[in-house]
Amino acid sequence: MEVAKPTGPQGRAYVAALKEIDPGLAVNKDRAIRRGIAICDRMLNGMDNSKYSLPEYVVLELSGGHATINEEQARQVIQLVAAWCKAA
Repeated sequence: MEVAKPTGPQGRAYVAALKEIDPGLAVNKDRAIRRGIAICDRMLNGMDNSKYSLPEYVVLELSGGHATINEEQARQVIQLVAAWCKAA
């Protein structure tokens, strides 16, 4: 199923909240939104036989470059995505 993108206000709130978790997560706002959409897709469509749990996937998806997060921070990100994540 196709997933919805966050609206303008939702996207801004999402990126602002990411900065609170780790400023490096929000360095590139467009990339942050794309990664959030990918997380939403996993939430709605499952992990496709992945060996990783959703929090583990989020750690792998968001760590590297400007940020490194742990599973607790990944759970926070999942909660943020859940605020706007729905089927398109």
